Amino acid sequence: MEIYEEMQQKINQLNVAIDELKKTGTQYSQSYTKYRIALAQEIVRLKDDGMAITLCYDIARGKPDIARLKFAEIRDEALYKANQENINALKLQIRILESQLNREYNNKYTD
Repeated sequence: MEIYEEMQQKINQLNVAIDELKKTGTQYSQSYTKYRIALAQEIVRLKDDGMAITLCYDIARGKPDIARLKFAEIRDEALYKANQENINALKLQIRILESQLNREYNNKYTD
């Protein structure tokens, strides 16, 4: 039953990873929202100050506070995607263990 126990462990890890995905997904969406709101506000401010609209977006993105928010968004997106990949890897490991378990079970009763 060694494979079964390992499979159970992977299933538990998968459940933890899914919970973590919820957290990182929420954090990513919050970071994205903060960045987009701050960027839009800065673009409007620059436009109202008379800057050409074609330059506003680039200038706004270069402001340190906006750039830090973009960094946080990219970081949180990377964590979210890494968690998705971890979940996919765990699912694959579970399927492999399940196949091994099925082979052992079938071999045990066909011999």
